[in-house]
Amino acid sequence: MQLSHILASVAFGTMTAACAATPVSQYPAEDRVTQHIVTGQLSYRERIALPPGSTATVTLSETSRMGAPAIILDESVMNLGNAQVPVPFSMTIDDRDVDPRGIYTLRATIRSPAGELYWTTDTAYPVDLYAPYSDVGTLFLVTAAPGGAYPAPYPNTQYPDTHGPGAYTGLTGQEWVVEDINRRGVVDFSRATINFDSSGRISGNASCNSYSAGYSATAPQDLRLTEIVLTRKGCPPALMNQERAFTDILGSARQYTITQDGALVIYAPNGDTITARR
Repeated sequence: MQLSHILASVAFGTMTAACAATPVSQYPAEDRVTQHIVTGQLSYRERIALPPGSTATVTLSETSRMGAPAIILDESVMNLGNAQVPVPFSMTIDDRDVDPRGIYTLRATIRSPAGELYWTTDTAYPVDLYAPYSDVGTLFLVTAAPGGAYPAPYPNTQYPDTHGPGAYTGLTGQEWVVEDINRRGVVDFSRATINFDSSGRISGNASCNSYSAGYSATAPQDLRLTEIVLTRKGCPPALMNQERAFTDILGSARQYTITQDGALVIYAPNGDTITARR
């Protein structure tokens, strides 16, 4: 009997030590938070109705890497049917995709049933991904209707007057040096350039490779490029990523402005921009 008591005491002490050495979570593994929910709504201040069948897109991206393209975590595309603003949205993000050091922002667009860009955010809305739930409130969009001015990131914007083939007022002449790609600057000591000639050719350095294409600017603020041709030189990843972002925006360009302080701003249909100066 005495031996059995001793063995029982030893076994109990071993179990106690094991429990003390191995902390136990107060929550079962399956109940731990593994997702983050972001909610909000899209709206604009003008009293303009959306055509039936319009589409709203909300994009959540990591934008903390200077000089590198944004990394898209999630994108929600909604067919609005007959709905009008405000348009609610909800996105669910897996916490394993979130870098604690990252900076995350939201952008949004509304397009016509034919895919034309009607409304877009002109700023990036920050979102906190370090809590289980975030309501970002209202994301206000500005007009980007076809034939109208795309939202310019600079105040006091003036629009150059281009009247037909060969009349590329404000674009031709001295080389444009890119200082910003989609509001994230450029890689230090890199060089991206744009040259417009009066015969309808555009060329320059895309950050690593040289490029060329045809272009037309046949209406005020209107810009179109043919397919861009690039050389095939290899460069460090940061430059190649910047080059890809630059050529994506330039190749899909639809409009441009020249601001009062002399900056050229080129707009893609999704609201992405290239800013350059002489």
